Amino acid sequence: MALRDGFTLGKWMIYPLQGRLVSGGEEQRVQPKSMDVLLCLVDAAGAVVERDTVLRQIWGERAQSDEPLTRCIGELRRALGDSTSDPEYILTVPKRGYRMLKAASEIDPVPIVDQGGDVATQSRAGFQIRPGVLTIVVLASIAVAIGAILYAVKPQAVDRGNASLDAQVVETRNPSIVVLPFLNLSSNEEQEYFSDGLTEELLNLLARFPELRVISRSSAFSYKGRNVDARTVAEELRVSHVLEGSVRRSGKQVRVTAQLINAASNTQLWSETYERTLDDIFLTQDDIAAKVADELKIQLLGDRPTIREHNPEAYALVLRARHLGRQFTPESFEVSIALLKQALGLDPQYASAWDELSRMYRRQAGQGLRPADEAYALSRNAANRALALDPMLASAHRSLAVISLNFDRDPVTAASHVERAYSVEPTNANSISGAASMAGALGRLGEAIALQEHAVARDPVNPLINTYLGTLYLHAGRFDEAMAAYQTTLILNPSYIGARFLLGESLLLKGDLGAALEAMQQEADEGYRLIGLVMVYHALGDAVASDQALASLIRQFEQDAPYNIAYTLGYRGEADRAFEWLDKAVAYNDPGLTEVATDPLFAGIRNDPRWLPFLESIGKSREQLAAIEFDITLPELP
Repeated sequence: MALRDGFTLGKWMIYPLQGRLVSGGEEQRVQPKSMDVLLCLVDAAGAVVERDTVLRQIWGERAQSDEPLTRCIGELRRALGDSTSDPEYILTVPKRGYRMLKAASEIDPVPIVDQGGDVATQSRAGFQIRPGVLTIVVLASIAVAIGAILYAVKPQAVDRGNASLDAQVVETRNPSIVVLPFLNLSSNEEQEYFSDGLTEELLNLLARFPELRVISRSSAFSYKGRNVDARTVAEELRVSHVLEGSVRRSGKQVRVTAQLINAASNTQLWSETYERTLDDIFLTQDDIAAKVADELKIQLLGDRPTIREHNPEAYALVLRARHLGRQFTPESFEVSIALLKQALGLDPQYASAWDELSRMYRRQAGQGLRPADEAYALSRNAANRALALDPMLASAHRSLAVISLNFDRDPVTAASHVERAYSVEPTNANSISGAASMAGALGRLGEAIALQEHAVARDPVNPLINTYLGTLYLHAGRFDEAMAAYQTTLILNPSYIGARFLLGESLLLKGDLGAALEAMQQEADEGYRLIGLVMVYHALGDAVASDQALASLIRQFEQDAPYNIAYTLGYRGEADRAFEWLDKAVAYNDPGLTEVATDPLFAGIRNDPRWLPFLESIGKSREQLAAIEFDITLPELP
């Protein structure tokens, strides 16, 4: 039984990879370790599971007591609504362990969306895949798969005048590091947001050292809750060093322990414990980053990067808001926004809080939870407030680039923001991918591919970044490489929305119609599945089935997917209807139009006399795009 994909337990539908328990309109979330405990009990199918067995299976040799297991059982009981005196789910067997009282039944996996970077544009806008939305769910078994897939896409060197990039180069010259999620050792498990947030802040600080290659958050956090040794992590991510630690917070007292490990020798280079108050949390992070830089002998040309100090209570609120925003539910967005406003009430000069607020409004727009005009106006205002306080805040520039490109249809302004973000953070995977997206929107596919290959090398287990590389390959007619990229995405996350559709599109354009049909039928998202079936059935000569799929697509997704409907009609050779729907895409401000100039699915109508005037009307002709100034120097791969 593939319990990791999802199962029912009593009244609950449980999705382990998401940490979600759903029953009707009720939803609960638990920590990864608690979900692992639940799976351990469910796997036993009603048999008693000894406490030592659970501890050894989940915590390994790190378990010094059974306190973590007791906490997890408590969290599970609270989430399930269970009782110790009259249990319905988990029975405590005194002096032995626990027994699951209900049997589990497998259900189909449900795709989820989680927060991610600020990629300026993304293929197939509409439905759940939207700009800036990143699905980050990695299988529990990825420890075995990851080593094989890190460079499975086999990117090729791309000529750019005198510049080229081979993303398969393994770093040998400069130090590299992954910051693993610091363990939450607080008595209150709700403090997980604080340990995660501190880890991310520290990771971002280290990423500002130009000579240090830092693995991005999504790849680093794919190891959260997994019992993997530092050497294995380093080998999988191809880094020379690993930073790990723990956080214990009690009120205003914070204890942070950190250790730096040399992966080659698997030896500890440095370790320190900081016993400080919340007021000193910024100093603690600066100290850790400085010690890492000293140990790795990083030479700096300018001042050493440090974290800006802010009201410590506002800092904690921002970390919590960011954590909630990544749950990607309407409720979590609302609570996140309220917490950010509370933080700004304490510290109106907190640039990162304004930046996070901008991101939350933009996500509400992307999910249709707030009118687009209102949401993007609020997002733009918050990003501008952030930049007024900190002009070097790259993520705020990336937010404005997304708004300018996908909502304002203003590639000139978007390009300027992308350039600025990249100049500030040239080693940040989101800045690199944002630059690749901008180059792709301008029709400069060679440059875009080279940049995106570099982004994948910096953030190897990020499904969105990997998927966009596949889409660039697809637009360049490199179908085999596109398929390899999409297969990698599906290894990273089998439930990734749209990946099977994109795989099917590659197969369709390559001419493998049987495999294309199979891929489209396996796509979980109904919108993408219908789009794919319209085209595949047409290619197979089944006009009735193609028409039926098209009718369903239009009936359900007319305003959500006019761009997608236009290219299905273009693929079917129905030029008149295709142009009608392109006009609707313009009227509905469909962000998919950012890639219309290179989309291969419009090949059937590119010779139509209306094609060039249409592109010119939206500023997408070859001459108009070529005139836009956008100059990104490919970074060296350290």
